[in-house]
Amino acid sequence: MEAAARECDRWIALGDGSHKRFLLAKVMERLGRFDHAERELRRALEMDPEYPEASLGLLVLLVRRLAEPGVASTELLQEIDRRVRAEGIALATDPAPGRQAGRLQLGITTAVILALIGDVDGAAGIARGLRLLEPDNPDVREVLAAIDRGDE
Repeated sequence: MEAAARECDRWIALGDGSHKRFLLAKVMERLGRFDHAERELRRALEMDPEYPEASLGLLVLLVRRLAEPGVASTELLQEIDRRVRAEGIALATDPAPGRQAGRLQLGITTAVILALIGDVDGAAGIARGLRLLEPDNPDVREVLAAIDRGDE
């Protein structure tokens, strides 16, 4: 993995880009360097705010940090809440071509995070919207069932 990190750095030096930063973040995550991974995901989103995989990756890292000792959970929960709500709004827009699958996964994760932080109605709203887009998607049905809103 260290070699992969060096290769990502070399690749970025040849010309920076959001996808390159995303790949470096994934390598850093695998190496357990979560702070570095978070910085790279934030950089990727600065370059391309509509990058669903980077948004999803950052949300997952932020939620993971909640379990770390000594983390200021109030501020972290506020950031998670702000990002989740922003993604909920973004999910209502038509994703760029080729990003539908990433948006669907981001929507599912957003609904789960909303439910985890106590906004079950918000989670159900996103899941219902996703169900309109993908009525046969088992992941969407699972989210609705998990928050006990499968029949709405």
